[in-house]
Amino acid sequence: MAAQDPVEGVVGLVVYATGHPEEAVQGHLDLHSKMSIGTHFGTLQLTDEGIDEPIKTLEVALQKLKVPSEHFVAPEIGQTFLFGQK
Repeated sequence: MAAQDPVEGVVGLVVYATGHPEEAVQGHLDLHSKMSIGTHFGTLQLTDEGIDEPIKTLEVALQKLKVPSEHFVAPEIGQTFLFGQK
């Protein structure tokens, strides 16, 4: 998941390689994933959009594609998760 409105140059390559938030959610569905984790956002200001815009766009995409937010997480910097714990 990357910034969605890249400026010219290398940032365009990053978006191509990682995807727009809606593409990431569609990939989650296409792969029948139980859990997906968004990465590569919110650390560097590489575009003209707000640094939190990918998170906002992810929330809209999750609602639009009817994916529960607990199935696709976008962690805060330093946040940890335990998987497979009961």
